[in-house]
Amino acid sequence: MISKIKFLLPCTLYILLGNFSFAQEKLKLESNIKQVVLYQNKAQITNYLTNNLDAGVTDVVVTGLPLNIENQSIQASGKGDITILGVKLLPNYTKPLRKSAEINYLEDTLDKINIQVEHLESKAEILEKEAAMMLSNQVVSGKDKALTADEFEDYVDFFRDRLLDIKHSQSKVSRDLAKKREIQSNFQQQLNSIVSKLSRPSSEITVTVQAKNKTTFGLELQYLVPNAGWEPIYDLRSKGTNAPMQLIYKANVYQNTGIDWDNIKLKLSTGSPSNAAYKQELYPWYLNIYFPTPKRKSNHGGAAYRSAPSYDDKKEEGVVYEAEAAPMVMAKSLSESVTVTEQQFATEFEIPATYSVNADNKPVLVEVQNYQLPAEYKHFSTPKLDNNVYLSALLTGWESFNLIPGNAQVFFDGTYVGETYLNLSSTNDTLNVALGKDRKIIAKRETLKEFTSKSFLGNTKKNEYAYEISLKNTKKDSANIVLEDQIPVSQNADIVVEILENGGASYDPATGKLVWNLHLASGEEKKVNFRFTVKYPKNKNISGL
Repeated sequence: MISKIKFLLPCTLYILLGNFSFAQEKLKLESNIKQVVLYQNKAQITNYLTNNLDAGVTDVVVTGLPLNIENQSIQASGKGDITILGVKLLPNYTKPLRKSAEINYLEDTLDKINIQVEHLESKAEILEKEAAMMLSNQVVSGKDKALTADEFEDYVDFFRDRLLDIKHSQSKVSRDLAKKREIQSNFQQQLNSIVSKLSRPSSEITVTVQAKNKTTFGLELQYLVPNAGWEPIYDLRSKGTNAPMQLIYKANVYQNTGIDWDNIKLKLSTGSPSNAAYKQELYPWYLNIYFPTPKRKSNHGGAAYRSAPSYDDKKEEGVVYEAEAAPMVMAKSLSESVTVTEQQFATEFEIPATYSVNADNKPVLVEVQNYQLPAEYKHFSTPKLDNNVYLSALLTGWESFNLIPGNAQVFFDGTYVGETYLNLSSTNDTLNVALGKDRKIIAKRETLKEFTSKSFLGNTKKNEYAYEISLKNTKKDSANIVLEDQIPVSQNADIVVEILENGGASYDPATGKLVWNLHLASGEEKKVNFRFTVKYPKNKNISGL
């Protein structure tokens, strides 16, 4: 039978446990991570353990757990004829180091390398002393008589040859010693890395279990930990302006919980377990006269206040669970695609493959989904500011794909374009993705001098402006172009702006923006003209002209 969680007063729990306090046994089991549900800033870890259980009350101690487990998030359920009486979380700073086969191999290899290094160091020392001895005991004459020329030549030859042998030996020993020390350092670093991970502080969860008879049981533990999460990253790929946009939804998965995750099943959730479960309340909005008060120094270096006690400060530690038989989840084949589950407040992506994620904050890339999005390609140009023409893809239908904001790598026509940010908080149905400059469409803006003039009429000065914009499409394909320019907007009654010609553009009086929606066939060139006048008192200086 499987139990549901009940929160009882501590005294009730003590009474339950007190009846068995003198007969309790301990059973230690090592953590066995079955699945991780990753949120964007936390992880829910599921451990599953099985073992035999004697009749009576047993403290099942699950070791090798992360140190920073959120106590209030712990859930326990069991499979078998058992009753779970209580759950307790404790840190473990004294867990002995378990030597694995890899550690034993590294230690044995290091011992051999250390002996070889010591031998080479001794050999180098002896050669150094031999060379010093020869240099300090040079003899150029005999003890009783002077050396003959032949004897002197023999001695010099011997001295030279022996000293040369010593130098060669020293050089070889030095090279061998450098290589051995490099190998020694690499093995030592590898050993230190493994030992440091195994010697990190950890947690233990003790689950007090009662069994009427000797039985086999299964225990499932779930808990939340910080220092883990995932962030979305996208690839946007298009083969050309006549093709849809391929959106590859990926995730950078990371964790630094202190415990490596080896070959675990992953679920990625767009939800957050930290969000409040209750709606926010409106309280009276009071107004009053403000009277400044002197600032008071805080012992904590911040605002001088004490927050109200949190729920965690006041909550009871006694948590009682009744045994409950949870159905087992069968492992999925790697050939199956990612399973997407729509929940009320979030979406979960169940990844079919298993992954290993080390506790070093280094991201592991996981592919989540692959979509085809309908795309309309448009060019945009504002030649008043920039003669370049920019291509954008207008994507629709993205709302149904459970996307969240994130960075995207953009590829167009087989070329990397750059990085953009998908801001999905907009309520627009169309997602605008910039694809960069299109140098095969040429834009040019010129002043029409024959229509540009300055004149006076009484106390009024009149300026006339005229511009021509030309666009030429040198591409093999046609192109839709949104062309923008502007005329000034008056903010004073003495300044009068009049449009003489808008060239067929749509005009917004509030902003002065002119917009043309043009279609250019391959090799086609189009020109648009617009003119306007500005009248103002001749004794006034106008800003903005």
